[in-house]
Amino acid sequence: MCCFHVLYNVRKRTKHMEPATRKAVMDGIVRIHYTDNMNTLCSEKEAVLSKWREIPELTTFSSYFTERWLDSRFWRWQAFHTPAGFATTNNPRETFNALTKKYTGRRRLYMQRLFRVRMTIIEDAPKRTPATETKIQVASTTASRAASAMINTGKVLAFATDNPALCRVKQLRKDDVPDNQELDEICQALDGPFNADCESRDELVSETAFLGPALLVRE
Repeated sequence: MCCFHVLYNVRKRTKHMEPATRKAVMDGIVRIHYTDNMNTLCSEKEAVLSKWREIPELTTFSSYFTERWLDSRFWRWQAFHTPAGFATTNNPRETFNALTKKYTGRRRLYMQRLFRVRMTIIEDAPKRTPATETKIQVASTTASRAASAMINTGKVLAFATDNPALCRVKQLRKDDVPDNQELDEICQALDGPFNADCESRDELVSETAFLGPALLVRE
């Protein structure tokens, strides 16, 4: 089940509510979505539903959400159900169709004209050279800054893997954020594995580091 469809239907049910109430709903859904195992899912689900029931405006909505998105056959929309590297939507064609709609202006075209538009889409697509599995791709400046900011504020942790050039990143909830001393340790530089692909240390610009400073730890 795609989480987007859950949020889409929930927005339709909550669009008439107060902003604070809608925020409580979305925050709860996000907490449930980013659980990492079944035990955490059960505890988070009960905590979120209990918080919703304290709000009179969400009494009916809590029953709807439980029946429709938690106890039905459409309940598997949490992040841990999707293996790493796989699409998080149950219909990857949606992204491709969205691009086509941008080129057609959401108009229905004859087949000949539609094929011409398809060719334009293909010609405009950026040409990318496939990279080998062992080669580390340098992240964009925007992505690097965003990753560094999340690490520096203690929102994510980087865990070591069997591959010295890769690490696993886990997002932290607010109540899991470490104290200042631990945060200082987390912000220690972990540039070694990501510099291995460079001929010299000077070739790696700080702004384009793969993940920025992080702590190499073991679970």
